[in-house]
Amino acid sequence: MSQIIVKPPVVLTGATISLPLSKSVANRVLVIAYTAGKEDIISIPQCDDSLIMLKLLKQLRDEENSFDNHYNAGDAGTVFRFLAALFAITPGNRVLGGTHALNNRPCGPLIKALSSLGAKCAYLEKNEYPPVMITGGVLQGGVVGVDASVSSQFISALMMVAPLMPEGLKIVMTGNPVSQPYIHLTAEIMRECGISPEFRDSEIIIPKGVYTIERDIAEGDWSAASYWYALVALLNYKGGETTITLKGLKPDSNQGDKIIIEIYEQLGVASRWENGDLILKNTGQHNDNLTFDLKNFPDITPALAVTCAGLQINASITGLETLIIKESNRLTSIQTELKKLGYICLVESDNTLNIIQGRSPIISHNIDTYNDHRIAMAMSLLSIKEGNLVINDPIVVNKSYQSFWSDLQRLGFTLG
Repeated sequence: MSQIIVKPPVVLTGATISLPLSKSVANRVLVIAYTAGKEDIISIPQCDDSLIMLKLLKQLRDEENSFDNHYNAGDAGTVFRFLAALFAITPGNRVLGGTHALNNRPCGPLIKALSSLGAKCAYLEKNEYPPVMITGGVLQGGVVGVDASVSSQFISALMMVAPLMPEGLKIVMTGNPVSQPYIHLTAEIMRECGISPEFRDSEIIIPKGVYTIERDIAEGDWSAASYWYALVALLNYKGGETTITLKGLKPDSNQGDKIIIEIYEQLGVASRWENGDLILKNTGQHNDNLTFDLKNFPDITPALAVTCAGLQINASITGLETLIIKESNRLTSIQTELKKLGYICLVESDNTLNIIQGRSPIISHNIDTYNDHRIAMAMSLLSIKEGNLVINDPIVVNKSYQSFWSDLQRLGFTLG
């Protein structure tokens, strides 16, 4: 296993960071663009998830010249879910799976919905988990119910292929939907490509239609911005002039994680737009007892938990039930690694993290990352408080943010 040592700067210098493109946006646009034969015009982030998506779409495009019907989505849950729906409406017989980690992430509600619409799907190893054999063809559409309490990506996957069904599709969401901003992000991208979903309470109605893509659709990643918000907050630098400038974000973005502007106001970070860039500065003022509901924004949990621990505030972070099936069980990953550094973090009912003021003895400065990009990036920021940290398997950041370590160096950190 590879390692790096993250060494904090004596004085943090201001810097301008060009954020990676959003993989959430890119992977949706790639699927839609594929149906229109336009995926080659789409700008994608240089991250594992989007590169895998592009690779597998090219494999699908060239399938008639190949005897390989096995598709490996790696660790990319988004890729698996979106391609499962695309394969269901594409004639042919294909096997879709991934790594051991991916194959332990449930897919039952999506496969059940596709099967009810007429796709032939068979689990090859464990019921309701990848890998899955999917025999695709023309799906008429109509009405489908789907459990929306596990992943919003099940809904997004169905939405994107719905216009290609002769009857269109009405999706009836059951359960308690999670990460709803991502469903609305999918809808907005579809609208930009000529299809207009309609929302009625727990129903989404998508008409039959043809996607049209006239231009590239790309924007910076608000999830990636969360780590720089966390770093600015951890400075706790009253009256200082150090700023971090973030490039590539859109003020009117439909990405749900844009909520970090409001969240981090409570943690001492002021945000202002200037010439299209977002400038962050520590105000030196934060609340000491906070509650956050991240049901719709779970990806910012690692950065937020690290921020609250480092600032030594009492915080209850709720709505985290989906984190147990991410790249790692993020609830226990965050708790374990914070405990190593002497922070007090308690997991409650598999959906809540409680950060408690106070410190316990430090166990280690050696941080495990659990094949989880967000754990690696968030935990590394605590070097600003704790000194040198050893980060195991640092390459995991490539899943979403390939340039993270070099961007950290731009701010004065050194890597050993």
